[in-house]
Formats: sequence, C-alpha cells, structure tokens
Amino acid sequence: MLQVIKELSTARLRTSQTSLKSVTPEIVYLLTEIYTQKIDEWMAFLNGNGEDEGGAVDAMENSLYSIKILRRLLIVGYDYPNHSKDVQQMWELSQRQFGQFLDMVSRDPPIIVSPAKELVEKHLIQFSKLHVQMSTLHPAAFALLPSSLDLVRSYWGLVESFEDLVRQMANIIVTKFFIFRQVDLEAWEEDEDEWEIREEGGGDTWEFEWITIKIAEDNRTLVYQIFQHLLNKEDETNDYVVRVTAARQFKAVVEDFSFIAESFLPYAPDFLARMMALIQEVENTETKMAILETIRMIADQAQRYHAMILPLIHRAVEPGSEMQVYLLEDALDLWSTILTQTSAPASQEVLALADCAFPLLEIGSDNLRIVLTIVESYILLAPEAMLGDTVRLRLVSYMTSLLGVKKRELAGLVTSIVEGIIRAAEKLGGAEGVRLVAKDLFEAGIIEKVISGLRNAWEAHQTVGPERKYPKLDDVVETDYFTILARLALADPAIFTSILSMVGNASEVWSWLGTEWFQHFDSMANIDRQKLSCLALTRLLELPAPMNVLALDKLQDYFAMWTSVVSEMSTGRDDAGDNLIWGPSEGNEFEGPEDARKRINSSSDPVHSVHTFDFIKERLGQFVNSCGGEESFQVNFAVNRQNMQQFRLEKYIHI
Repeated sequence: MLQVIKELSTARLRTSQTSLKSVTPEIVYLLTEIYTQKIDEWMAFLNGNGEDEGGAVDAMENSLYSIKILRRLLIVGYDYPNHSKDVQQMWELSQRQFGQFLDMVSRDPPIIVSPAKELVEKHLIQFSKLHVQMSTLHPAAFALLPSSLDLVRSYWGLVESFEDLVRQMANIIVTKFFIFRQVDLEAWEEDEDEWEIREEGGGDTWEFEWITIKIAEDNRTLVYQIFQHLLNKEDETNDYVVRVTAARQFKAVVEDFSFIAESFLPYAPDFLARMMALIQEVENTETKMAILETIRMIADQAQRYHAMILPLIHRAVEPGSEMQVYLLEDALDLWSTILTQTSAPASQEVLALADCAFPLLEIGSDNLRIVLTIVESYILLAPEAMLGDTVRLRLVSYMTSLLGVKKRELAGLVTSIVEGIIRAAEKLGGAEGVRLVAKDLFEAGIIEKVISGLRNAWEAHQTVGPERKYPKLDDVVETDYFTILARLALADPAIFTSILSMVGNASEVWSWLGTEWFQHFDSMANIDRQKLSCLALTRLLELPAPMNVLALDKLQDYFAMWTSVVSEMSTGRDDAGDNLIWGPSEGNEFEGPEDARKRINSSSDPVHSVHTFDFIKERLGQFVNSCGGEESFQVNFAVNRQNMQQFRLEKYIHI
C-alpha cells in the first residue's frame, strides 16, 4: 500500500489526484486504528508487559509503515486538512508521541537499544516531516489545527534548550539512518532506482540537512562545486544512487529565493550535460521525472543554455519515443518555459522543434492545452517561420479539426491561434498576406465550418413557439466564429466580401449573416470582442457599391451597435477617451521575452489602439459624402426612421 500511495501522491493527472482524495478519509480512519493498535502493542512490551520481542519489533515496523502512509495522506489527500476530525486526532496524537518518543531515545543511560531505538527514531523523523510539510504545503491548515502554536514553541524550545541534543539527533540521522546494512546493499544491488526512491519516501528525507536556504553568496560556488563533484560519473565514489540523489536535490538549490543565475552560469554546461547523461541511464519513470524537474528549474534560471536542453525535449515528444510515454507532460512544460524565455530571433534549434508540436495536436489528451499554448508561443516568437507555406498549411489544417472543440479553454486557444495567424499575415504581407491566409482558411474548411455553423444558428433563431429549434453552437462558440470573420473584415473588408462570394451569392449570404451578427451582439460577454466586431462591420462602409449599400440596408442595426459600443467605451470617462485603448507601456524589469511580445502584440491590436467613436465617425462621414451629402443620405437611408434613430444619426454626423 505504501508504494501505491507514493505513486498516487506524486501523480500529476487530475483524475489520479481526485481518486486519491476520494478514498483518503476511509483509509486514514482504518490506518489510524491499525497504527494506534500497533503502538499500544510495542509500547506495552517496552514497559515490561510482554515477552514476545519479535512480535514487538514487527509491531514497530507495522506502525512505522502506517505513519509513513498516514503522513502522505494527511498532506496530499485533503484540500483542507484542518476540517477533518480524523486529521485533527492524528495531529494531536503525533504531538503527544513526538514528546514521548524523543524522551525514549534521548535518555542517558539509554532505556532502549537497537533495533528498537532505530525504529523509534524513524517514527520521530516521520512526525517531523508531517509537521514541516503541513506548515509548508498547508500553512493555513497548520495554523488552525489543534495545538499548533504549542508545537512551534516546542520546536523552538528544543533548539534553544537542547542544542547538543539537536546536534546529536542530526548526527544520528546522518550516521545511523544512512548506514548501509546488508539488506540495503542487496536491495541497492538488485534495483538502484527502487532503492533510491524507497528510502524514506522518494528522496524527501534529504530536505531536512541539504543546503537549500540562506546560503551565503561567498559559499555558493562551493555548493556548486560539491554538487558538480557528486554528479561526476568518472569518480568511482559517485555511484548511480549518489548521482541521482544529487540531481534530485540540486533543484532545491536553484529554487532558493536568493539564487543568482550569473554566479551559476560557469557551471551550467557541465551540470546540464551530466544530468542529461544521467537521464539516459535511468529506467525508473519517477526518477526520470525528478531529474527533468531539476533541469526545468535550471532552464528557468539559465536561459543561454536552452540549446543544450532542446535535444532532450525532442526525444521526449517525438512520436513513437519510449520517453514520450513517461516524460511527455514534463517535457511540454519545459518546452513551453523555454519558449516564454526565448528572445527573437529564435535559434534554428528552437524553430526546428516546432514540427514536433503538430503530431501532438492529434493526441487529444490532457496535454492538448499546453500544446496549443506552445503553438501560440511560436506564432508570436517566429511568425515568419510559422507562416511559411509548409508550416502554415499544416497549422491551418489542424486548427480546422479543433475549431469549436467543446472544452472552453481549448476552444479559446484555437480561436486565439487563428486570430494570431491572420494578424501576423497582415503584419508581414499586408492585404496580400491576409488574402493568402483567407484562401488557406477556405480550402482547409475553416470558413465552411464557420459559415455553416452560423447559418444553423440563424435558422434556429428564426423559429419560435412549439416549433422552436436550438442552434448547435453555444453563444461562446458563436462569438468565436464571428471573431474569426471580424479579424478578416477588419484586416481587409474586400477580402471579407470575397469570402462571402466563395460560399454563395454575397448579397444573399450577407442578408442572413448580417442579421445573425447584429442580433448576437447582446450575447458577446467580452467587450473586446464587441469592439472588434464593431470595427470590422464599420469597415464594410468603405467598400464600393453594391456592398456598402447592402451593409446599410441594416442601418438601424448599425446605429444600435454604434451607440451600444461607444457607450461602453466611454463609460466612466470625462475625457472623450476609449476604455480599451491602452497607453504606451515599456514593461518592467520582471517582464520576460514572451510577456514583452504579448504586450507589444496587444498594444498594436486595433481593439487597443483605435478610438471607436473617431473610427465610426470618419467612415460614416466618408460614406455620407459619397452619397451626395447629408440631405441625400437622409433621403435615401433614413426616411421613416423613428425620432430616436434620427437623433442618433445626427449625433454621429454633426458632432
């Protein structure tokens, strides 16, 4: 059971975490009973009530296994440990027994001898781990659990009053707990990976005497040299377990808040080379993941050595790779981290890895979100490469299959990627670039998927009463579809018209599509999306006849849209500004390369750079002039309008 709980407690999949939490209360209840029973058995023996020494030792080993499992469950099996009465009971019991057991092992002359003494000491280690991990991982629960304040005072009392004892216990931990018995040597010889993981819970014993915090800057180079030595395979004293343990624990050094990358950089190439070589030796999945996590932490801090890590990522994500089964999730996290930290222009090694993302889009697993995030990062980082003929066509093809996916987060990412493609095409190639991408979107089937989905929504919205039908699209997906059309129309309204012609008679398509688009405005929850559609639809006034006239057949809808969006943009302002226009920003010292790219990309978006009212006024004024002036315009387009529409019309023309 201990091994099963270890595996589940370190699992990253949400299903595994949920499964563990669902069974934790029952297991904790049963194990607490077993633990209490076994403690009573061997305590009775130590107090002179019994003669079965072998049975007492068995009971001590069983209670040790029980507390190891309970410790893990109390830490990872509850969202709010302090809410559980079983946890409260075990928490109080651990504090009482900590004092009892500490007294037992610290008596002089000793009242118990090995192996009983070693087993009691191991119980103490488990209590200490429970207390430390609860305070670290559940600080709020720690404060609310019974007698926690007294527990803290007790630990401080130990430090202040029994420094010699503390040193002695530390010495015991190092010289006795880590002594290799014959059984240890045999287990080590049989399976080094399993031995290293099994020893006190996956290596986390070391988190109590490894140097992780408050390292003086003058001593850091010494720490790096020590770890560098421990990772050196050429030194015969550094066997496999020593190197794996060093690789695991170096993560804590890099995570230290006061870690300074510059002083580590001279050591980074050697560290990375040795750790990646070590991964090739490792067969155990958990060990591979632990070392990869240390490499990820180094990548976070030492950007210039990303190129050394990319081959490892490639091996872990390429189709058919054995490493993909075990390391895919961690490799994707590492890949995403590297992209966010990579400055443009990207190296050829980074760009070459982009091809590996496409097969991963077919997996459809829990990793799809991060794969889409990686694709989006590449579009921002290297738009020229991603919009090259070969890559662009593959990318558009995959987005077609994913468009409208039911999971909201994924659907939003797909729409964002298509938007990114259109915006990048406009930036790189102007109208011709957008025309090329529009052609790709049509040939890949995205345009057909969008238009047919919107047509179904329009048809459903024409029905009422008992015969009412419901559209296949929900409001959020329908907004996504209009967002794609809006990006094309805003980039070049003539291209939008050509798209309508591709799917049918442009005037007929616009008749129902325009109706659905205007009616959908009230369902667009995101004001950014409303402004985007408003700007796009307004650009249709720039088109020559007959399209501009067809657009203004919906004049009342236009004025309703303009009034609503302009009102949103000016709410709370007295300076005639626009709420979605962002002022100039130069970022800050904590901004990473991708953060800067996103900031620049957003600030250049018309949604955040164009004044809505001025944009509408300019295009409506140009259209009015093209109609022969205000009088002619009102005669042709505003006859028999209600007074409110007339008021709105004059507001826009005369302001």
